[in-house]
Amino acid sequence: MTLELRRVVTGHDVNGHAVVKIDEITKNPPSGRPGRSACVVWTTESFPVDNAGDEDGGKRQVGTTLKNGTVFRVVEFLPDVSARVHRTDSIDYAVVMSGEIYMEMDDSVVHLKAGDVLVQRGTIHNWVNRGTEPCKIAFVLIDAKPVEVGGSPVSSTRIRAAIVKGDLGEARELGVTPYLEGTVVVGDRRGRELGFPTANLRFDYLPAMPSLGIYAGRVTQAGSGVTAGHPALISIGTRPTFHDGAAVLAEVHLLDFDGDLYGVLLGVELLARLRDEQRFPDADALVAQMRRDAEAGRSVLGMR
Repeated sequence: MTLELRRVVTGHDVNGHAVVKIDEITKNPPSGRPGRSACVVWTTESFPVDNAGDEDGGKRQVGTTLKNGTVFRVVEFLPDVSARVHRTDSIDYAVVMSGEIYMEMDDSVVHLKAGDVLVQRGTIHNWVNRGTEPCKIAFVLIDAKPVEVGGSPVSSTRIRAAIVKGDLGEARELGVTPYLEGTVVVGDRRGRELGFPTANLRFDYLPAMPSLGIYAGRVTQAGSGVTAGHPALISIGTRPTFHDGAAVLAEVHLLDFDGDLYGVLLGVELLARLRDEQRFPDADALVAQMRRDAEAGRSVLGMR
């Protein structure tokens, strides 16, 4: 996916006359996130900004933000862009240039359309394009002091560490409800044989995978008769009762649902950790525990 922009930069000649320094079509570098592309227009490295000189601020190598500086970039999100919950230590000024998009936060969603403007003050968020056309947004990110919770700066690294160790409470204190979103693919159907059919998730991005165990949660995005809020059990593990050294899988069992979800983009938020992953002596012992997990999940989710 290629994003092309006309980039015009002004400056001064040796006599101090206003002139156009750059007028070109610029293209984005390859992106590691499916459905998203971006072009850096300009950057600065200090305050106040130095408007002299001929260095091309658009060619500077930067990450999402620039310490003690600014980054001006244009980002395009295609429909069904891959999820990426993130936060930046910056204040961001944004203008929606075309299309429409949803900004998902902890307990709210903002729908933005072409012409809308946004001031984002270091908040955790995710961009979701639910439309049929690309959405293009211009961002100016200005370095800022990080938000603090409990006397410590909130950072993506700290949030990811809380999720990876399965501490959902700490993650929520930091402003994030952990969630997973992936396409439902065909598995070995062992869950259905045991009376607990599961949806196996394939990810188009690299999620912060919680520690191995069983979680209770709710659906955030689905289809095929499943609506947001549907209760679910989520297993993150290697299925040690049946396998040794298998890859980690994310499997979702929807409570009180029996249907076909293959090919559906399924999202679930993790609300409570029920237990660690365990190896059982046989399938019967596993099924007995799964029944206890279902009851515990119903209790945690207020279903009884």
